[in-house]
Amino acid sequence: DNYKFIIRCNDAIENLPKVPGMDATKAARLMAELRVLRAHWYLQLAALYGDVPYYADAIKSVDQAKGSNTPRTEIWKNVVNDVTLAINEPALPNKIAKGDGSYGHITKGAAYFVRGKAYLWLKEWAKAEADFRKVGEMGYSLFNDGSGQAYKNLFKLENEQCDEMVFSIQCIAENGYCNAKERGFGSRATFVSSWNN
Repeated sequence: DNYKFIIRCNDAIENLPKVPGMDATKAARLMAELRVLRAHWYLQLAALYGDVPYYADAIKSVDQAKGSNTPRTEIWKNVVNDVTLAINEPALPNKIAKGDGSYGHITKGAAYFVRGKAYLWLKEWAKAEADFRKVGEMGYSLFNDGSGQAYKNLFKLENEQCDEMVFSIQCIAENGYCNAKERGFGSRATFVSSWNN
């Protein structure tokens, strides 16, 4: 699945600038989002499998998809480079407010989060700490509802878009809108099987 998403990101990164009449600011923001998403998927691959093939360009033939493994430290460095480009993009917002129609899109806060994780893998502790502090400076903070049960209450519907949500998947509570990722993280009820009955 990671490579499926990486291939989509690479294709979009290559072809987005060719879209006629696209607003330049919107295109810049989308390119930044794509770089962070691609970095996220590569970060997972390198963490799970070590050295893996790295593709930075759109694949146009089967032969191009037969890449050799790239050392995981190089992948993490590529992640840092990709995310740094995104962070430096002025069109990428620091944070998106609760209720905004763009909520769930990548932000600078999410970009700092992903880059901080890459720095952890590279054992660059001070850089990782600095990036995680930047997440807070972007407007994110730990959830605290004053109840003494903040962690439990964090996962309630009314707190879905709270300030602790940096890089979250938006879920739709409608029959038929579940996916394999939800099945992997919840009970079978999250995949509309209802075995919990």
